[in-house]
Amino acid sequence: MRAALGAASSRRWRHHAQVVVSSIWAAARPHVKCPAFIEDVAPQVRERAAAARAHTAMHPSPTTREPRRRAREQHRGSYEARLGGEMTSCAHLDHVRVTRLPESVEGCEECLATGGEWLHLRICLECGRVGCCDDSPNRHARAHARSGGHPLIRSLEPGEEWSWCFVDDLALLIPGVQGETRIPPSPLG
Repeated sequence: MRAALGAASSRRWRHHAQVVVSSIWAAARPHVKCPAFIEDVAPQVRERAAAARAHTAMHPSPTTREPRRRAREQHRGSYEARLGGEMTSCAHLDHVRVTRLPESVEGCEECLATGGEWLHLRICLECGRVGCCDDSPNRHARAHARSGGHPLIRSLEPGEEWSWCFVDDLALLIPGVQGETRIPPSPLG
């Protein structure tokens, strides 16, 4: 007898769980035909969903909305900078001290001192230190920006005029930096 009661109780519980799940599913998808016993539960679920949407609209979560907004603005600014448009997102342009590029450089200063190899060369626009790019094994330009607090670099590669802000992670053109630098061939090709 106990086994029969237990089975009946288990069936009732399964039926109740199915009703609750079905009502939530039906409320989320009103185009689906639902059984008659769900009709009294579905309005409650719809009311709760509407209340949750209203609350979210009145109180947007800063943890989810703010990073997305910042990422959109940063991407938009980065795109404008690549097109040569007006760039207002980089707040570090006051760090630019080097406005005239050197006539020639020997290579990445740290790679030359340690016997390392570089692929492309970059110059710090605050102190003029020459470092290797992020595609080089040692990434000395980025390491210098991090340790020295100098956020802006410029490419020294022939025909390239772009600059980069490591803090804002943003490419930009800085028209105030003039000149072209002769560089040695890269040891890495």
